[in-house]
Amino acid sequence: MATTDLPTPQGIPNSAFTPPSDGSLTLAQIFDHCYLKSRDHTLFRHEDDAGKVIDIEWGRAVSAMHLFARMILKSVTVVSSARPVVAILAAADSVTYYTTIAGIMRAGCIAFPISVRNSDAAVAHLIRSTGAKYMFLSQDPGMQKLAEVALQNLNNEECQDLKMMTMPSFESLYSGSPEPSNFLPSIKNSDLEAQALIMHSSGSATFPIPILVTYKIMMQSGLLPYFGEVNICGDVLSAHAVPMLHLMGAIQIAWTAYTGIIMAVFRPGWPPIIPTPDRVFSGAIAIKCNLMFCVPAFLENWEKDPQRVERLSKFKTIGVCLVPLYGQTETATVTLFLLKRHPPEGWDYWRFSPHCTPILEPFEEESGVYRLMFKSFLGLMVFLWKVSVLKCTFTLLPGLAVTISNLRQLIGKSTIPSAISTFLTPPPA
Repeated sequence: MATTDLPTPQGIPNSAFTPPSDGSLTLAQIFDHCYLKSRDHTLFRHEDDAGKVIDIEWGRAVSAMHLFARMILKSVTVVSSARPVVAILAAADSVTYYTTIAGIMRAGCIAFPISVRNSDAAVAHLIRSTGAKYMFLSQDPGMQKLAEVALQNLNNEECQDLKMMTMPSFESLYSGSPEPSNFLPSIKNSDLEAQALIMHSSGSATFPIPILVTYKIMMQSGLLPYFGEVNICGDVLSAHAVPMLHLMGAIQIAWTAYTGIIMAVFRPGWPPIIPTPDRVFSGAIAIKCNLMFCVPAFLENWEKDPQRVERLSKFKTIGVCLVPLYGQTETATVTLFLLKRHPPEGWDYWRFSPHCTPILEPFEEESGVYRLMFKSFLGLMVFLWKVSVLKCTFTLLPGLAVTISNLRQLIGKSTIPSAISTFLTPPPA
């Protein structure tokens, strides 16, 4: 499968970024590919304390990944038949968190970001259920206390088996110059079925459930823009509002590596900057982003200010073209990414991406309303995944859908099943 044969090839023409030629490499191998072929292309862009825009190129970032991978291998024993799970429980900036996940992958381990919003009992449950033997922990009092109490929920043997390590700082990873001599040997075998990440569910109704993410799923996520309508290579995506510990953040590792999109973030360092509507807006405008990835609540905040609406209208996917995405941890995004223009039927309608195969199951006696199931992605997956949390209707045109109801009872987030529209502020007239 040549990437140039897909509907919307990325990175063509672009002299600085060379995308992977096909789907044969794992994401861990693509990091090295980006160093060899695209080292001068920008991966991260941020504003420093003086307001100067700073770029971090792929060459520098991959060097930091290898540096961290070597640090890991000094403490972690990697056996191909039983690759270790390395958990992350940390408050950290996006650049450091991205590099940590990528470094764990490059070391041959399985990265497991744990949400800092979990309770101590939930953290203990996740450590136990995944068999994690190593965990990187940030040094702030909040995470230290959470880890301390979580360990009290484990038995003595489990505690002894878990090795705690200090989360690296941005300075420790990026202060030196790139040194190719310190790189790990190249990865010879590409096993797309191997686990890349472990993510977990929200735990809104019970303990969070670990969800295995293979390199194949990461590849399919990275190739998603190739099935859209827009070449995003060199575009600047405001990722200020998206935490790296969430799949929405982790998936950007694949997007950047496969497409050459530039990830705009807050200034790296300690303490990490907490995203607010004002901070995200200011950061995106200062860096001259033309794409925005954020939650609807931020848009609702900005639309109250006509001056902000005017500035946001310059973005590719805001004002001119508001693009809703639907996905879940098990399938990643399944809607078309990105559209040149929004459907004339309205912004809340979306289309399935051609890389996935949806199956429609009639929902009770309601005409034209279905539950979703997904059979395969890019012809590579054979499992059947039933989406029990979504009810949608297909009207107007084949493949054009609008979400009308969430079927799952979200304890702590919503006390009763309710239409998603009731959680959203109505769009301005």
